Amino acid sequence: MDPRAATDRLRFEFLSTELKLCFTFLEVTRVELESGDREHARRSLEDAERAYQTVLRFLEDPKHAKHLTAEQFSMLRKKMHPLRKAIDELRGGEAGAKTSGT
Repeated sequence: MDPRAATDRLRFEFLSTELKLCFTFLEVTRVELESGDREHARRSLEDAERAYQTVLRFLEDPKHAKHLTAEQFSMLRKKMHPLRKAIDELRGGEAGAKTSGT
């Protein structure tokens, strides 16, 4: 495999891993909220947001996006909307949990 193709493959693997990490942080956030650990939930949600923003930067930057196939780009992009929605919902739930606890 030529070096450029290897780099492109690794870029896609990195972005796929970041998305999986984001989903994991969201699940951790849910568990922490259910257990009442608001501080850890907040940190996990921040980690999910960072992972999301990392992927978003790559997808929105033509310098990086051009190294993904149309299929890879589409696959990554398709997962972004549900992630954004879940982050926003948990952020709202986190705020609601804070206010309902006082």
